[in-house]
Amino acid sequence: LSKGRNGTIEYMILDLSDLDNVISFINEFKKKFNNRELNQLIQNAAIWPQKHSLTKQGYEIAFGTNVVGPTLLFRKLLSDNLL
Repeated sequence: LSKGRNGTIEYMILDLSDLDNVISFINEFKKKFNNRELNQLIQNAAIWPQKHSLTKQGYEIAFGTNVVGPTLLFRKLLSDNLL
């Protein structure tokens, strides 16, 4: 928020390891904000698991959460004209 402007910061919960959740998040975002453009997107999520596990879609958990999920989020927001 810039100095002297009133505004709000909203947060929404998102599980980047689940691609279905990423799509649901975008649909919820569009409903909540009436298809308005997202002003800022900070992608700063990362995990480094101690043991091997997979996402719901079968990706290795670190790759799915750190690469695939954020890429889907960004590309879908862009293709839906929300960025």
